[in-house]
Amino acid sequence: MNQVFVCAETTEAPREVSVSENSFALRCNVLLPPVGNKKPTPIELNVYGKNAERFSRATKGAQIYIHGAKL
Repeated sequence: MNQVFVCAETTEAPREVSVSENSFALRCNVLLPPVGNKKPTPIELNVYGKNAERFSRATKGAQIYIHGAKL
């Protein structure tokens, strides 16, 4: 399993999505910083459980640190 440890910038406020009948997650598009002369890499970040409660306070343009996320 690959993990990532990186800083990123949110491009939108997190939104709640339904994962199953009684389970929800937060989904947000983020930009990973560019390497060399490349463009930033857009990815979709899904946050579950107790981490979603903290992540719900993020706003558009917020700088976040992604620690040990599974790819």
